[in-house]
Amino acid sequence: RVRLALEPEPACMLETTGETLDFFNGELFSDTSAARFAELTGAGEADSARFLRNSLGVCLDTCHAAVMFEEPLDMAISLSRAGINIVKLQLTAALAVERMSPAALRGLRAFEDPVYLHQTTVSGPDGLTHYLDLPQACAEYRADAGPASWRSHFHVPVFLEELGDFHST
Repeated sequence: RVRLALEPEPACMLETTGETLDFFNGELFSDTSAARFAELTGAGEADSARFLRNSLGVCLDTCHAAVMFEEPLDMAISLSRAGINIVKLQLTAALAVERMSPAALRGLRAFEDPVYLHQTTVSGPDGLTHYLDLPQACAEYRADAGPASWRSHFHVPVFLEELGDFHST
């Protein structure tokens, strides 16, 4: 059996559990999708709906969930309750700064990479702020903005909690 796993990722069409649930339930698993699939394949609508539910699912990447400040277990429970298969599970961790400071910012700049995007989310007094890439987040850092926790899209070893001045999620 071949299954297609869509993977929520920061700064993409599906970023969060809520967006993923909405897309699967509102689009992929809708009556309209089942009818269109039935039309294309000649199968009945009920069989088509079952086929879509059995063949489409999610790749849950725990780093991506962490960058969005979501709990992977909560995500898995929500997907399961909605009848959405977790086709693949990637147990990875994100780079975290529990309390951003000018010193931590200097260390974090060493991770700036011109080749790959490192989506970054900052949790501060005003909620979550999302950045497409780490250099953008670093450029907008203000020490007077209040305490903030940062998470950035670097797949760091899951067996390490401490990474020098940084943490693993």
